[in-house]
Amino acid sequence: MPGAIVLGCDTVVALDAAIMGKPTDADDAVAMLRQLRGRRHQVLTSVTSLSTVEQREFTTCSVTDVWMRNYSDAEIAAYVASGDPLDKAGAYAIQHPGFDPVAELNGCYSGVMGFPLAHVIQALHAQG
Repeated sequence: MPGAIVLGCDTVVALDAAIMGKPTDADDAVAMLRQLRGRRHQVLTSVTSLSTVEQREFTTCSVTDVWMRNYSDAEIAAYVASGDPLDKAGAYAIQHPGFDPVAELNGCYSGVMGFPLAHVIQALHAQG
């Protein structure tokens, strides 16, 4: 499409030296959630905009420190059974009302959701 701006976002979770993407299956989701339980990690969401007219690219990244609460194995099992974590980096959605996994964060809430609004605006602004 002439004159279009293409926008892309992707999210990963960093725990110590390990990078977590989306879980491969329910067992992987359980393992991820157990690793994250009661610990601090970082959520990184990159945003790239591309102007199809000028072939100009701009990339930025939202980095948020997240502390998980000490949820139980039963809570993990119920959440994983819902299917919700299977398409989420780190196997969780910060906004999920039934699981509510996060105790505290320092950074961008919408970045943890996978669409950091301030960074999206910055990427679009960079395209004029």
